[in-house]
Amino acid sequence: MIKIKILVLLFCLMPNIAGALTIETAYEYCKPYAVNGFNLSPQAMGQSLTCKVYFTSIFDTATLNCQALRIIEESGVSVPDIIKGLYSGSLPSPKALIQEFLNEAEANPQIWDNPVQLITSGIIQRYDCR
Repeated sequence: MIKIKILVLLFCLMPNIAGALTIETAYEYCKPYAVNGFNLSPQAMGQSLTCKVYFTSIFDTATLNCQALRIIEESGVSVPDIIKGLYSGSLPSPKALIQEFLNEAEANPQIWDNPVQLITSGIIQRYDCR
């Protein structure tokens, strides 16, 4: 029951968390989660849940956007390539997205004070709708 309450609280706070989440903070939240085999640990439950929920939301949104894009294209409407770049459906999994984020963050510590979207948007654009 407590886990459900925590999840509800996280979902309610997610817009606020996402707006203030820097690359550094996301890295600090996600690195222990990844090191722990993408399993939630009692020692870092809040941080791990924030990481999991944030990146799962990105993954789910990209997947749904891709499905919508397919429906639009199947109806005969031409979709400009620039719009297609905003949608992604071939991301392997939320865990893979987290790992790619961690790799990018580790390779670019000079940008850690920027919003997390600086990295996540670049990752998503590398995967096209399939």
